[in-house]
Amino acid sequence: MKFKIYICVVLTATMILYKGNSQSNVVNKRNNSPIGKEQIISKVFYDLVYLKYKSLPDNLYKEEFILELGKTTSMFISYSYILRDSARQKAVEAQANQIPLDQPLINLLSANVSNDQFYTLSNPSNQVIQIQHIATSTYLIADTVGAIQWKVLDSTRDIQGYLCQKASGESHGRNYTAWFCIDLPYNFGPRRLNGLPGLILEAYDDQREILYTLNHIEQARQDEKLELPPDGIKATYKEYKKVLSVFEKDPAAFWNKSLGQGAKIHAVNGRRAKGPADPKNATEKPIENPIDLK
Repeated sequence: MKFKIYICVVLTATMILYKGNSQSNVVNKRNNSPIGKEQIISKVFYDLVYLKYKSLPDNLYKEEFILELGKTTSMFISYSYILRDSARQKAVEAQANQIPLDQPLINLLSANVSNDQFYTLSNPSNQVIQIQHIATSTYLIADTVGAIQWKVLDSTRDIQGYLCQKASGESHGRNYTAWFCIDLPYNFGPRRLNGLPGLILEAYDDQREILYTLNHIEQARQDEKLELPPDGIKATYKEYKKVLSVFEKDPAAFWNKSLGQGAKIHAVNGRRAKGPADPKNATEKPIENPIDLK
């Protein structure tokens, strides 16, 4: 309990120290959106339990995520994705060095890891930007749906020593219950959930098909910064899907083109640049129950 109180005090004290120190924003010429490096104050770890396939109700998907907290911004990303991304860079380098085709194929894109990232800017209003990666390119997709209209309720409960209050609201076709802590003065939460007068520590939809629970909170190092990818390309969701469809038709060829002259990626998820995919490494089937219903 003492540790949790300490975290709460540090988070609140850091907010006070940050007041009056405006974030140094610049306009990136490529994505034309305000970005700036901001100190990461804390990292919130969530466990996700998600029913991807209603036809397989006992097959629940589980993954760990991190919400990096700044004064006015946050970044929500899969912890598994962070680990995979480091391994993937090594795999790209190895395959670009012309590994013989009779060597085992390196799986560059894991079907079991989410590559969704969500950057939220709370000032002047909560703007959510989805970050998606295709090969070597990064796309920034602004959320066009309005702010969540939360209804704060009287119910309270304790979550790992934090006193939380209940709220309900709709986001992208799902009705969510969120438990937030006003003692942690951040209006952020998992994925697209934000806008409450305190950090969201737990959230789930009405059908309990999606459940985010607090794992733990860590203090960040002083040298850790938070920002939008400076090389990100602004795109609508429709534009992003168009590029994605080209990639999915021939991933290895798309990678080779992205990496430039001399690149020889032989396969991505078992699909060779020329020839049929290896069924043993095939990607998972399309998700039956997406998190965003609209």
